[in-house]
Amino acid sequence: MVDGSTQHSGSIGSVSRHGIPEEVDVVIVGSGGAGLMAALTAAKEGARVLVVESREIVGGATGISAGAAWIPNHGFSTEELKVDDDLDEARRYIYGEGRDQILDHDVIEKFLETGPHVARFIEGHTSFGWIPALWPDYRSDIDGASVGRALFPGPYSPEGLGEAARYVRPALTTGMARNPLPL
Repeated sequence: MVDGSTQHSGSIGSVSRHGIPEEVDVVIVGSGGAGLMAALTAAKEGARVLVVESREIVGGATGISAGAAWIPNHGFSTEELKVDDDLDEARRYIYGEGRDQILDHDVIEKFLETGPHVARFIEGHTSFGWIPALWPDYRSDIDGASVGRALFPGPYSPEGLGEAARYVRPALTTGMARNPLPL
């Protein structure tokens, strides 16, 4: 691996056009939010990364779902919308209705600990920004539910991607896509 401060470049396109690199440090399968986050993290640490995607466009399920993230105690809503969140309430919500018996507590605790840092990492290392929204948790009837845990991706023009913009899902022009946020 190389120094994490090194500026990296890459390419996007089909295997038939670019071939497969002979040597990489990390291979990521899938270009959804989790895959691209893993690729970003590895690249920032100096790894040579290959992301493979079975579709013609990147984004996976995250690209279809408008890229919303559910991150308790992220801090953006506190600052922008004056909505407080609390990790104990988030725990009650996540573990509610018997899920404390089936969920891996180590994974949940790591998610609660690192989620806000991941959101800030994305903003700090990309041209991507978050929009906090008053958006209720999926089950508002469970103890610990909140209206301030959702983060939506801010506007970004695909023109900034140059030729790679053709691999991004085109914007929808109907229904909720016109105004997906309840503002």
